[in-house]
Amino acid sequence: MHEFPDTARLLHPLWLNEAIRLHELHNPPLEDSQACRSARQQGKTLSERILLRNLALAKREGLEDALQHWQAASRWLGILLMLLALATGAGLALSAFNRQADSINIVWALLGLLGLHLLTLLFWLAGFVYRPQQPSQFMQLPLGLLQRLSRSPRTAQLSAALFSLLGRHRLLPAALSRLVHGWWALALLGALLCSLLLLGTHRYAFAWETTIASADSFVALVQGLGRPLQLLGFTLPDASLIRASGEQLLSDESARQAWASWLMGMLVVYGLLPRLLLALWFQWHWQRGTRQLKLDADSPDWHWLHTRLQPETQVIDPEPQLMPQPAKTGNAHAAAHTSGCLAALELEPPLHWPVNPPDSLRWLGNLDGYAAQQALLEQLTGTACEQFILACDARRSPDRGSLHFISELAALCPAFSIWLLHTEGDSQRLSGWQQALNTLGIAHTLRAPWLEDSHD
Repeated sequence: MHEFPDTARLLHPLWLNEAIRLHELHNPPLEDSQACRSARQQGKTLSERILLRNLALAKREGLEDALQHWQAASRWLGILLMLLALATGAGLALSAFNRQADSINIVWALLGLLGLHLLTLLFWLAGFVYRPQQPSQFMQLPLGLLQRLSRSPRTAQLSAALFSLLGRHRLLPAALSRLVHGWWALALLGALLCSLLLLGTHRYAFAWETTIASADSFVALVQGLGRPLQLLGFTLPDASLIRASGEQLLSDESARQAWASWLMGMLVVYGLLPRLLLALWFQWHWQRGTRQLKLDADSPDWHWLHTRLQPETQVIDPEPQLMPQPAKTGNAHAAAHTSGCLAALELEPPLHWPVNPPDSLRWLGNLDGYAAQQALLEQLTGTACEQFILACDARRSPDRGSLHFISELAALCPAFSIWLLHTEGDSQRLSGWQQALNTLGIAHTLRAPWLEDSHD
């Protein structure tokens, strides 16, 4: 049974499902007989059966373990990116407030705090509008680092599956945007804290300089940008203070505090708040979208699986050619409760057994063909026999298909053994059977197993 955390209850199974879909899209389909049988037994709807089948294949192929490594590596990468965001914020603050300088150019300080943020915001907006389903080159860098941290050859496959899944459900823009804006919100928070530390431990004088613009234009610019700041309690320099700061360095405390408050307000209103609101918006959109994730069984991608995952209704060997047996009377109730089964694998008719089987073994018929074999596996997936004896003709070479069926059958039965018939003919083929069964670790005998049990 596949269990996932609540936060990824729908995402992780569909993620693994998409990884299997992409693998089978570019490669031959995986061998899935056992996975399909389990899915048919457990799944109530076609969507559930498809998902169960692909989850079983993902576990067998190592994708489930690779996903856990991917998550562990992503947590370490998240810590590194958080530290990088804080370091970036500190760098922005240091570029705006140089401790070696006593005077600060207001325009350059503002560009130092907000310039890179605004430039990347414009790049994000352009990508969001024109290429919403394609990750930018900036996003490719963390993925490459993630692949190195996870040290799993499946990381690239899982990353491609994640982007494909989110793209198909139109969640890729929200997934990437919430990370980008969350990172920048943390970076700008770091810039705000570092700026407050610098302003609190150093005395700066603020000035502005221009050659081509008039003082009135600068006053209008500062007051126009500063009006939203007043709603949050930040100080807006008056017109006289702005003009005076363009003529000389003002040393009074009120001028210093007014310009410091204006710069911090600009950082909050035009930097931190937009990024924080965008991160929260896309986080809400992401959570709403992931709650609506589901597998579409009617998609053309799954049409080829519909017939394979339909519940089987075929009866195994409906009219088998029974071997000569003594008449049984009064044993119907005992047969219904027996846990022993006997079947034959593609024996040529008529079926002449060397020794009559005991009444405790339930005869399941001669499994002649792929359909009968798969139907038996389907039946045993739901109700297994504790003891199963499969009779095989040692005169026939053990082909790959027969050995694969035998190994699947043995996995479903606690006590499984092969009874080799007609062993006196070809010793070379008999040796081939014995060698193949020994390789599979399956018990085999040349005599009727119930005679050996009686002898023991």
